[in-house]
Amino acid sequence: MEHFEFGLSARWDPRDHLLLKMFGAQNRLGFPRLRSRIFLTQPLARAEPQAHRYESWRTIARALKLELPSGDQITQPLPRARETVLIHTGAGQSVRIWPLGHYQQLVARLRQAKFQVQIACDSYQRDWWLGVGETTVATPGT
Repeated sequence: MEHFEFGLSARWDPRDHLLLKMFGAQNRLGFPRLRSRIFLTQPLARAEPQAHRYESWRTIARALKLELPSGDQITQPLPRARETVLIHTGAGQSVRIWPLGHYQQLVARLRQAKFQVQIACDSYQRDWWLGVGETTVATPGT
C-alpha cells in the first residue's frame, strides 16, 4: 500500500478532505467546510470567495514554507506567430477512439482558423488519413 506524507486540497470541499484522510496522508492541508476540519491536520483560512483558485494554492504553498509569486507577477507567454496543433487519433483501447471523420472535421476547422495541424495516428489508421488527403501523417511506434 502507498504511503503519502502529504495530501493537499485547494478546493473547499469536504469530500476531498475525507479522501485525504482515507488515503492515510500523514499531513492533510485544506480549507475546511461543513465540519471537514476533523479530516485535516492543518486547516487553512480560505481566500476571498471571488479570488482565483491560484490564491488557494498560494495559501497551501505558504503553509509548506514555499513562496509562489502573486497572480499579477505571472506573465503569459507571448503568442507565437504560427501555432501548430498536434492531433493524435489513436488510443490504448479501441472503445476510446473517436470516429476519424470527427477528427477530420476538427482538422478542417483548425486549418480555417490558420493553425498548422500535424496528424499522429496508430498504424492501422494511417491509410485512412492518406486516403482523405493528409500528406504528412506521423505513425509513432510507441
